[in-house]
Amino acid sequence: MKRFLILTLCTLSAAAVSAQGVKITRTGVWEENGKIVFGEPHSIIAVDLCVEETELAVGPYARYAQKYLGVRAPLNDRTTYRIVGASLSLLDDDAALTTSYAESLPCSQCEFPRLLPDRLEQKELDTDAAASAAAEMIFSLRRSRMELVTGEIGENVFGAGLKSALKTIDEYEKEYLELFFGKSVVTTKTVRLVVRPAANNKGYVLGRFSDKSGVIPSTDLSGEILMLQIEPSGNTSLTYIAESEVKEKGSIECRIADPSTCTLSCGTEHIISAVLPLYEFGRTVIVKK
Repeated sequence: MKRFLILTLCTLSAAAVSAQGVKITRTGVWEENGKIVFGEPHSIIAVDLCVEETELAVGPYARYAQKYLGVRAPLNDRTTYRIVGASLSLLDDDAALTTSYAESLPCSQCEFPRLLPDRLEQKELDTDAAASAAAEMIFSLRRSRMELVTGEIGENVFGAGLKSALKTIDEYEKEYLELFFGKSVVTTKTVRLVVRPAANNKGYVLGRFSDKSGVIPSTDLSGEILMLQIEPSGNTSLTYIAESEVKEKGSIECRIADPSTCTLSCGTEHIISAVLPLYEFGRTVIVKK
């Protein structure tokens, strides 16, 4: 808000206001540069959620993992969400108008190669045989890694060369394992929810959050409620300004913001708390020039 800290009219300096950690702005109606100005202090709270999205694409050999590797693999594609960070801050009017949901990155990494495991002959393999060949390649790579580490093979491979060889084996093994256990791609996005507080309301339902869908409307009961709770402090006293009980000629009206504790929760889980100066819970004073 561009009208913050215009207390030079009240013989107060911006430095003094900043030192007290308090926000004040002029309110009411006055004339400025030959124009009538209407001042109505208000606050806009930005609730920014950092949401992590994990997308799992099932591997083409998933149903053979138990048979050939002794471990069960997921059999269905799925996407899960979780809140990994959050922040509370104040916005100006322009920022509030341009806020929107951030788009997640495309999941191009979830595509599997068209060719199944490396083939050394023209014989066509069915899926079961291809899965068996892939499993055997995994075991072969693991044997090669062990032999390199123990020095049974590659007696001239050491230092940076050994490190590079092991890294290559790890990359090959990862690709073959993904054929069974799928690809997991993690992306993050920021979701901004905007709150315009009112003096008669201290609790705001922002929506809901689901580990299967992320941020969803409050009407969707499949998620936990995202709630913003405001607790005003009542601490709006300023010892360095001369207040007047009545509006005299030359005096002006100012609004003192209340340093309110804002708490964001998801269901019963506390996410974040922050103290923000909110005009809606502050008080209006008459200040002498």
